[in-house]
Amino acid sequence: MPTPEHTASPFAYLDALPLPAMVSDPDSGRILFANQEFCTTYGYDTKEITGKPSAILFQNPDDWTSVLEIIRKNGKVKNFEVTIAHKNGDLHQVLL
Repeated sequence: MPTPEHTASPFAYLDALPLPAMVSDPDSGRILFANQEFCTTYGYDTKEITGKPSAILFQNPDDWTSVLEIIRKNGKVKNFEVTIAHKNGDLHQVLL
């Protein structure tokens, strides 16, 4: 039988980061994980945001499309500026 250490989320290490972090499925665009710092920064609860489309966070929907294209081409995103919307509507400039 697996121990609790072996049944934890594969993204649990991201909760230790002092920066907002989110993981999305590049195929479905759904949020798989958001760390506590992400939830605090953008006004969401972990359970509330998990499973939602990542595109809801982007003020400009074309930015999400561009992010996906960059990931598919390069395997990562670096130095790409986007505007992320807080749950309350406040906008944050973010460098991915």
